[in-house]
Amino acid sequence: MQEYRASIEAWHNARVTTLVGYIIGFPHDAEESVRCDIRRLVREVQPDQASFFMMAPLPGSRDHRCMSEDGAPMEADYNRFDCFHETTSHPHMKDGAWTRAYAEAWRRFYSLENMKAILSRTHPERYWDVFFNLFWYKNSVVNEGTHPMLTGLVRLKDRVSRRECFRQEGRLAHLRRRIPEICKFLRGTFRVALEMEELWLATRKRSETEVRVIDELAAMRAEFRCGLRTSDLQTAYIRAKARMPSIEVPSRLSLFCERASLSRVSCLRQTRRDLARFWIGVHRQFHQGQIGTVLRIDRIVLNALWEIRLAAGFVMALMTAGPIGKANPEHRSSEPTLDICPVPPADTGG
Repeated sequence: MQEYRASIEAWHNARVTTLVGYIIGFPHDAEESVRCDIRRLVREVQPDQASFFMMAPLPGSRDHRCMSEDGAPMEADYNRFDCFHETTSHPHMKDGAWTRAYAEAWRRFYSLENMKAILSRTHPERYWDVFFNLFWYKNSVVNEGTHPMLTGLVRLKDRVSRRECFRQEGRLAHLRRRIPEICKFLRGTFRVALEMEELWLATRKRSETEVRVIDELAAMRAEFRCGLRTSDLQTAYIRAKARMPSIEVPSRLSLFCERASLSRVSCLRQTRRDLARFWIGVHRQFHQGQIGTVLRIDRIVLNALWEIRLAAGFVMALMTAGPIGKANPEHRSSEPTLDICPVPPADTGG
């Protein structure tokens, strides 16, 4: 691990994005050992991306020929020999443990905490390249439930493009099947988008003025345990100006108007966890029949406006960062990207 960590750190110093390919299912692997390896991969090696595979004797390889000659149990359907499914029995991972270890590796590496850590150490010039790819991989794993190499952000499934072994569906049958899939996809996309918005808020590059004001607000909260009021915000600007004279201190009236229009104050937000807690509370009270007071409706409207403002800022940041399709380091040779496989090579025919 130390060699891989030193190598990746050297490439990071050269502003090169690193992508590791990790194979799960070697004979010595076990569910707990895989969990420990992924933990070390996240904490010690610290690559920018990881692509996980399941050990598979690909048809035509020496491994597959030897296993066939030995009569070892193997999957009969060759469509599953894609390195994303169990195709043979494993000596230490039985009864779905192999698949669980594989799925947990994806979830652990692309957790919100690890993605924050990745982007926090990414050079600003590479921020959006890494961010778009994390978005793509996270959506594929969570929303599509498959390997990112098998999907993009959106998969189109028309009615007539099917394998010859499947009967072509009628229009009504196709709609009955696809409409629930599309609704599930949209719900999943919405959840992933909110998580990526939270990631952007926590890791985006901030101006020096914003950093100073946020630091002063944090110090004031620690001193007085107060919430964000207009007077507190102006005080934070005044205190920041003492350390950075170029800061212009807005009036309380202008801050109040800007807070109402969700312009300047919204840019100081570093997380949407308070909004998430609010909507969870609204959902709970709605089911308990407690929604209806004027104050509650006012808070719902205000927080909905906050959500719209944050979503608009997030979308604008994505739009101005560049085309999503250009952010794929696996398919872009003009950008510096290093692929590393931190496992012993195996004769799997691929």
